[in-house]
Amino acid sequence: MEYRELRATIDPSWFGRGAEIASLRVTWIPDPSPGPEASDRATDTWERTPIRAYYTLHYSESDGVDCGFHCEPNPHVDGLLHYQERDGETDTYTYEPVSFGARSVVGLVWELMDALAERLDGSESVTYD
Repeated sequence: MEYRELRATIDPSWFGRGAEIASLRVTWIPDPSPGPEASDRATDTWERTPIRAYYTLHYSESDGVDCGFHCEPNPHVDGLLHYQERDGETDTYTYEPVSFGARSVVGLVWELMDALAERLDGSESVTYD
């Protein structure tokens, strides 16, 4: 299993935000094997995403919101794919399940970026199919 991570400093105005600086972190683990405590691939663990990888797209502002889409084991959510958000570094995350309909990695990246933009400008919807 190969793990990849990309971190970038970005201009929050790309998302219509007023913060001074933000970061975007993307992680990718292709075709992971769930551990013994995880469900197998025929159940909800993989149901909400057809892309067989653990991944994250996480956005953080220097003085505010910290949020992202994660497809990875997390004891706070059922299954793998979820959105998490907190308003500041000392706040606790809120979690909610999401789903994406992309059938390719490129399509998934576009859906993730669109969904992130919707969340950051307050026009989010629950499912991104």
